[in-house]
Amino acid sequence: MLLDLALGNDEVIARQAADVLKTQVFLYEADTNRLAEAFNNGSLIAKEIIESYAKAEFLPSYLKLMKK
Repeated sequence: MLLDLALGNDEVIARQAADVLKTQVFLYEADTNRLAEAFNNGSLIAKEIIESYAKAEFLPSYLKLMKK
């Protein structure tokens, strides 16, 4: 659902969904395939999400969860 919103046409909602996705530790293969396709089609949001994962920007939120 979040990926649908992030790759959707509403820029404000897409940005908000992308920000949440960047904190997710795991994405299914189907989701990463959709991100790759969107990236290859010029989606800046997809590019941001992929770059965020490459930098492991999700790690602080993951570590915070592990401390609980």
